Amino acid sequence: SLPAGRKDLVLPPSVDDAPTVADVLAAARQAVAAARAAASFGLEDLQGPTVEQQFHSIRAKLAEVPIRTVVDTAQWFRDQPSDGARCALLLALLELTRRGFVLLNQAHQAAPIRIKALCEVPEDIQVEEQAFALTA
Repeated sequence: SLPAGRKDLVLPPSVDDAPTVADVLAAARQAVAAARAAASFGLEDLQGPTVEQQFHSIRAKLAEVPIRTVVDTAQWFRDQPSDGARCALLLALLELTRRGFVLLNQAHQAAPIRIKALCEVPEDIQVEEQAFALTA
């Protein structure tokens, strides 16, 4: 028998299907995990920038230099107000690299990170995963 609200056991749920109890429990578990992760940071860090805000900051800084210019990010990290903000900056740089907007180079462990924009970072860039949307 099908769970209440589900029309098919083989196909993934469609937008027409009502959520099942299992769907609600899974969403609740995700919400609790996200809340615990956010709570594990101090209140100071909860006020820090999000990864998405860091995208926009990086975009603005890269707009000041020609495409494919090597940029040292050491000062960017020093300018961050907290460890959480530095983490959000690193996550944003890694995500921009993953999406192909920038190249990232770090010569060795603990060396400054240098980046090079391959193209303009879009103004409307957003985080894809809600987990990244949490503040650092």
